[in-house]
Amino acid sequence: MNLGDNNTFEVLPRNLAARRRYVSWPLFHFSNREANATMCSSMETITLTTTSASATQKAAHILAEELGVRSLPAKGALVLALEGDLGGGKTTFTQGFAKGLGIKDKIASPTFVLMKIYKISGLNTHFERFVHIDAYRLDHPHELVHLGWRDLARDPHNIILVEWASKVKKLIPKEAVHIQFAFVDKKTRTITVKA
Repeated sequence: MNLGDNNTFEVLPRNLAARRRYVSWPLFHFSNREANATMCSSMETITLTTTSASATQKAAHILAEELGVRSLPAKGALVLALEGDLGGGKTTFTQGFAKGLGIKDKIASPTFVLMKIYKISGLNTHFERFVHIDAYRLDHPHELVHLGWRDLARDPHNIILVEWASKVKKLIPKEAVHIQFAFVDKKTRTITVKA
C-alpha cells in the first residue's frame, strides 16, 4: 500500500478473529515515511516495509499493544516465531514489542543466556510475562525443553517471542504468529506477519 507523503494508513484484517484467539488483528497506523504495508488477499498476512530502526520498533510496539489488549485467554502462551537473516531487524523489533507491553528494562538479545523473562506492566491485559528467547546458539530443540519450554508454552499468561525460531521449529505451536524479516538495504527491512 503506497500513500502520499502526508498520509497515513491503517491495516486491519477482519477474518482472522475466527481462526485465532484475537478479538481483532492489530491495527497498524504509520506515516508512510516510516513504513508501507501490503496485505495479501487472505488477510492473514501483512507485509510492512520499514525504513528506519525506529519505524521497526514502532510497528512492533503497536503490534504488542494490540495483541496484549485484544487477545483472549487461551489454553497456552501466545508465541511469536521470528525468522530472518542476521541484522534483519529481529532484536530491534523485539525492543519495540517489549516497550509496547509496558516493559521499561533495556532489551538486548539473550544470545548467550538464551532466555530472559520480563514482567508485563502498564498494560490492561491478562498477560503477566514476556519471555524473550534467542535460539541462535541452540543445536537441538531439546536444549530449549531443558530450559522449561513446555511449562512456559502451556501458561496462557505468557507472551513468548522466539528469535531464530527455525532452530526449534518442532516446538513452535501451529497457532503461533510467524514474523519474517528481510534485509533490503542498510536502513530498509521487510517484515511479514503471518497468523
